[in-house]
Amino acid sequence: MQGARRTLSERTVALVTEIAFAETYEGQKLFSEVESFLRELGFSFYGFTSQHHRSRKLLDKRKEAGRERLLFADAVFFKDPLPHGLRVPALSPRANHALFVCALLLGYFDFALELALQTWAKGDEAVRIKGLIHRLAALPPLESERGVAELADRVRARPDFANIEVGRFVDRLRQRCDYDDVFEP
Repeated sequence: MQGARRTLSERTVALVTEIAFAETYEGQKLFSEVESFLRELGFSFYGFTSQHHRSRKLLDKRKEAGRERLLFADAVFFKDPLPHGLRVPALSPRANHALFVCALLLGYFDFALELALQTWAKGDEAVRIKGLIHRLAALPPLESERGVAELADRVRARPDFANIEVGRFVDRLRQRCDYDDVFEP
């Protein structure tokens, strides 16, 4: 990335890169160093697309649970021009559109909508963009109900793999679902 400093600084609005949390080879840059370097160039860390943990497979996950050390992941960084970001200089209209598309493709729908509404989308275009994002982000309750029913069927069919099936179910949803901001009446 050091050799791409100018490209990252001037022409890049989104980046997905593998980062490490533990040194697997000598001199390897770790997450904190990569994040710091990218922050200097105006990027904000947004999350992970995948995570990989250390495991010696000494526990039988059908019957035992435990946490493992995060070894490496694919990290998402955006040049966030919105007030809560790093206050990067205003992006060009083309850069805002590119960032919007990257956010959509990576599933950051709320950010994509906020970006569009605060930078260019007005009137009918704003209405169309809201509709598009709501369709892309849709997770109908019946789909969730069907997923839970299928999970229950798999657990009943192989009760000795219940922990593994439930873990896989949660892992699949974790990438898409974030409910920390839900307030229940």
